Amino acid sequence: ASDDRGEYRFYGLSPGRYYLQAGESRGPFGRGGFPGAMRGSTAAEEQRISTYYPGARDASAAIPIALRPGDERGGLDIRLLSGRTIDISGTLSLPAQSGPGPQPFVLLVPANVSVVSFLDIVRAQVRSGGVFQLRGVQPGSYWLVAGTGGREGRLTAMESLEAGNTDIENVAVELQPGVPVNGQLRFEQTAGSALAVQVSPTLILEPVIRFQRLAQPFQAKPDPTGKFSFPEVSNGIFRLKWTGLEGGWYISSARMGGLDLLEQEFRVSPGAAGTPISVTLRPDGGTVQGLVAHSDGQPAKEAYLTLAPEADSNGRFQITGVAPGNYRLYAWESRDGVVDSDPDFLAQFASRSVTIQVRAAVVTEQQAVLIPADSPGLY
Repeated sequence: ASDDRGEYRFYGLSPGRYYLQAGESRGPFGRGGFPGAMRGSTAAEEQRISTYYPGARDASAAIPIALRPGDERGGLDIRLLSGRTIDISGTLSLPAQSGPGPQPFVLLVPANVSVVSFLDIVRAQVRSGGVFQLRGVQPGSYWLVAGTGGREGRLTAMESLEAGNTDIENVAVELQPGVPVNGQLRFEQTAGSALAVQVSPTLILEPVIRFQRLAQPFQAKPDPTGKFSFPEVSNGIFRLKWTGLEGGWYISSARMGGLDLLEQEFRVSPGAAGTPISVTLRPDGGTVQGLVAHSDGQPAKEAYLTLAPEADSNGRFQITGVAPGNYRLYAWESRDGVVDSDPDFLAQFASRSVTIQVRAAVVTEQQAVLIPADSPGLY
């Protein structure tokens, strides 16, 4: 928090790239309603709004701050922007069979943005009878997320909402229990392969909105017949992830009806029967191996390979269980400053990567040149 002169100081930060944001927080989960009576006017009000450095309304227009080891940065001043804001009010309702439970929460989370901080979250006051109010909402697209309690017996709701220039009233939100998401794991045999029934990955439903109470993923293990189930999955948008595949096995297909879950997110709506997930495994994953070297040709010790284990002390590496396809291979001297989940970040280093075509059950030998830790763009 800033002091009475508006000055602030962060210290003990790890090297990396950061976004700096300032704003008024009114609660542990983000901006919230003010105490007292609800506003009666329906006209938008001019208020100070949360602002990203150096003066942006959201992270897409912000300038990231690069910190190298030992850096001290000053003069990073932010002047809070002003903007028109509105109030959103409505009522939460619970299923008739539900009994008394924990105090419900209502959050408004920006949609269609890559970076969301707690200052971007608008938290509602929830009063007796389920009446709620969200105050100081900027125009834009949002997810209205509501719920109660912890993992067991949780009731949730998630609805899209467009905020314009006038207050929104009488929003009806119905909390519903979670639903099971079921599926089937299948093994696709290839010529000369035997069915490996001992292969049993852990399947994960990872929430797209990862904010405190909403951040916990759901996990499932297939039974001996390949059936799996995620019980009581709450209302939300998810990505399918997995761990525990070895020995050349990879997921060649994952579908939910017409959705390709290897490429697409999917929605779970409590109270409605979901389409089962079909996951197919193949044992003929390709292998990429080779040498990571400095620009002078000397082996690079303990280089970091994007989406791969570390190379050994002689610069050798091996990546197994790779789905056939076209890839780029990046070799980093250090993990610090590497954001390999960001396509825009990787695009800066495309000229220093190598392209690889991985074929089924084929070992591909490839040499990679190390990207030094002090390269521009890493911090």
